[in-house]
Amino acid sequence: LWRRPAPPAERLPSIAVLPFDDMSAGGDLGYLGAGVADDIITMLARSPDVLVIARNSAFVYGGKPVDVRDVGAALGVDYVLEGSVRGRGDTLRIVAQLIDASTGRHIWAERFDEAGADPFALHDAVTERIIGTLVGAKGEMKRAQYRKAWGRDSASLAEYDYYLRAHDLIFRDMTASGNARVDRILREGLARFPDSRLLKMKLAWNDWLRGYFLWSDDLAADFESAGVLARELLAADALTPQTAMHAHWLMAYVHAREGDFANAVAEANVTAALAPYDAFVITDLAEILARAGLYKQALEHVGIGEARNPIDADTRRCLRGWIYRLQGRNADALEQYAAVANFFPYQRLQFAIALVRLGRLDKAREQVGAALAELPAFTQANWREGVSYSDPAILDSEVADLAAAGLPE
Repeated sequence: LWRRPAPPAERLPSIAVLPFDDMSAGGDLGYLGAGVADDIITMLARSPDVLVIARNSAFVYGGKPVDVRDVGAALGVDYVLEGSVRGRGDTLRIVAQLIDASTGRHIWAERFDEAGADPFALHDAVTERIIGTLVGAKGEMKRAQYRKAWGRDSASLAEYDYYLRAHDLIFRDMTASGNARVDRILREGLARFPDSRLLKMKLAWNDWLRGYFLWSDDLAADFESAGVLARELLAADALTPQTAMHAHWLMAYVHAREGDFANAVAEANVTAALAPYDAFVITDLAEILARAGLYKQALEHVGIGEARNPIDADTRRCLRGWIYRLQGRNADALEQYAAVANFFPYQRLQFAIALVRLGRLDKAREQVGAALAELPAFTQANWREGVSYSDPAILDSEVADLAAAGLPE
């Protein structure tokens, strides 16, 4: 029935994908509706954070009116994805909707209109966009799970509820206080479930992010703690795909900070193979590639993430701006940074470096001042401690530029 067995400890969300209904005037797109559903099932089966019912079980419900609550009960799934295809001339319209199988409530719906003469190319493009919307850290299924986890009484929280609460807060409250709150949630969860690899993985990431976003009082200690936990997890047997993906992802950063860029890139490649359709992960891995000097591949990753999920525009602009600056394309970098609505302090400092290189020292000092308003104790030494490149000369030049823009020693 299942594409892969459910992990015993992690209660991953499960989904059935029904063949998309043929709504074309001639009734000649049934093959396309089945093909879209088939591809979505295949892609979901490669996602580490969802369980998907196999085609032969889900397709029993195709081509006839069904109550998704009955489908959910029969197949034992949390969600049902259904939709339709319609063609007119060279335009293909695909509608997809995600439904809570226990209530019949629509969680998400989207219409995709694509123009072109090749229906298979059109359906490939739409399928990837649907997958990018559904899965991953910011996908619609994860968002629905977040709502359920926060709705449960604290006394009855399961291991996966603690994970979901922490995971949600990491993205929803990206501040020092939010990071501290996540730490409390995870340590409470580990007190109840001390052997939980899932919660240990999330704690390792939270420690890393405390250093990465410069919220830490001791960058070295937080980075070290994250690395120790990640190595312990990867040394364990039989990790679930979800925990393994996150551990390899974190180890890419750990290796990069340690100056081992061959292994950093190798871990990035393993992560991408474990989560090939998670737009957020693919985009984030661009940072590892750029620090290793692989600028072309890094920009390709940013482009893939953008195509699959158009949200997080500020993150992509800052990434592109930074990579362009590393390539010496400072004017292109400035164009990217100028379109950013909201910066984290470290992104302002990256922006300041590009401004210094364009001779715009006053503007660079403004960006450093804005960063210091949020992190008044931050120094050049902190930048050296938190940033790494395969070419050490890059870091030296960055520190010199930040000094020129007014960052204290």
